[in-house]
Amino acid sequence: MELYRDITLSIKHNKSLRVFPYFFIPALNNFYFLKTDLGFLKPVLETWKHEGYVKFMSREMEVMIEFDSPAWIGICLGKSQTRRKIYLDDLLEKLDIPFDTTILKIRKTDDLENLESQINAGFQKSSGVIKVHWDRIFEHVKGIPVNS
Repeated sequence: MELYRDITLSIKHNKSLRVFPYFFIPALNNFYFLKTDLGFLKPVLETWKHEGYVKFMSREMEVMIEFDSPAWIGICLGKSQTRRKIYLDDLLEKLDIPFDTTILKIRKTDDLENLESQINAGFQKSSGVIKVHWDRIFEHVKGIPVNS
């Protein structure tokens, strides 16, 4: 799997990619449309012991893709500059958009190719749903009260 050609990474982030390539590469490839098509800033990448995240931010909104090793992927959306976030599966349920949440539950495996394949499948499906329903998602998140 290859990263989009226009993604540039700092030395710190290059090291992060070597730690979690099975997470960061598919996350960046599948969600980079937020930057290229929807005007979000260059993504923020962060790692810690067995977890990592990729955060896309715009003036109005944040999208954070989290990986909690070894078995869970979370995708949160929220207004920029607020703590209030809503997970993608909850949001899609509120908007009555069908989505199979089991795709974000990763089966534990020591086979990195299998792990990357599972993660990539989850990202392809979830990013596809976000792309198709972006206007509804954006309007809903934009309407979330700041103090709720």
